[in-house]
Amino acid sequence: MKMTKLFVFLFVALFCVKASAQCALPIQQNFESNKIEDVCGALTGDITVASDYPYAGSYYLKINAPTGTATLDIQLDFLPTPPLVLRMFFRTRDFTMNTAAGNAVYLSDDGGAIWHQVTTMTPAPSNLNGDNTWGTVDYSLNIITAASGMGLDLNTSEFMIRFQADGTLSPSTIGIDNLYIGDQTENPLPISLLTFKATPGKNSVTLNWSTASEVNNDYFTILRSTDAKTWSDVATVKGAGNSNKVLPYSIIDTPGKGRYYYRLKQTDYDGKFELFYIVTALVGSASYDEAKLYPNVVPKGSSQPITMSLKNDQKVNLSKSGIYNMLEQKVSANMTLTESNEGQAVLISDYNNLPAGIYQVVVYYDNSSAASRDKLVIK
Repeated sequence: MKMTKLFVFLFVALFCVKASAQCALPIQQNFESNKIEDVCGALTGDITVASDYPYAGSYYLKINAPTGTATLDIQLDFLPTPPLVLRMFFRTRDFTMNTAAGNAVYLSDDGGAIWHQVTTMTPAPSNLNGDNTWGTVDYSLNIITAASGMGLDLNTSEFMIRFQADGTLSPSTIGIDNLYIGDQTENPLPISLLTFKATPGKNSVTLNWSTASEVNNDYFTILRSTDAKTWSDVATVKGAGNSNKVLPYSIIDTPGKGRYYYRLKQTDYDGKFELFYIVTALVGSASYDEAKLYPNVVPKGSSQPITMSLKNDQKVNLSKSGIYNMLEQKVSANMTLTESNEGQAVLISDYNNLPAGIYQVVVYYDNSSAASRDKLVIK
């Protein structure tokens, strides 16, 4: 009996950080107190307040699932008055590009007996690295609309929100920061960012972004890094202040040849700021000619061979060639030389473990800066 009690105690101590409790609205948590006991909600699994990448010196809630799942469950103490929104800045650290669909936000109207998935917490392919680095996303959800669309009962004291990291397929970590749950009219977004893109040129990078709306927006700052950890200011662009229409912005940066990371920072009139997701650009890369890939759209898990016909007859560098993700990181390299009706070709077969997304099949040549490429879509 004593050993049984000891086992139960250790299990609770390691995996149940805090019991469930109702959280009064609005909920605003940036975790800067660095105290896990200040987090409102029930935490299960490996959950800590951390200050590592990508915000050195800024704390966030780290939900880590090396195996199984880790969750934060928040029971809302409210009588809903639209528009009730959930906003947060979340990061997903994916170790193998085998991201679990269970990395997600869930809703429940029966105290957590049944959970309904609202959305996956997975960055876009351009932010999904598969190399133990972070992808970042700013996220906003109208809870009233989402719950109503699922037929959930909002007039209940058992309405809950779950944030889950899913490590059932591979280790997965989610970081949550700047969490806000409440009435949007009481805490409006400073800006609603539509796009943020980095387009490389021969010796420069063009940064374009656009907003759907702005509230008390003083200015934007473009930050640049060579390692996605240490950042420096590149330029400051005046904001519109208040706007309810789409506004485009653009600058040109000339950093020299190399790979660069960029992120957008927005600052209010009162000095408060918000950081947005990271984009990347490779300046001075090889000159490409378009090749012909067939098929160029394949289902996830397919083992169908893919052939790329090359217009270039130079000697292929197979060790450098391969399938690259949207950050131009090689994710597969198994290619063999063959021939097509148009001449030289390569055969690609090692891609069946790649997740759905958009990729580039790139073939490099010996003693040349030229390369051939074509887009591959895995559905």
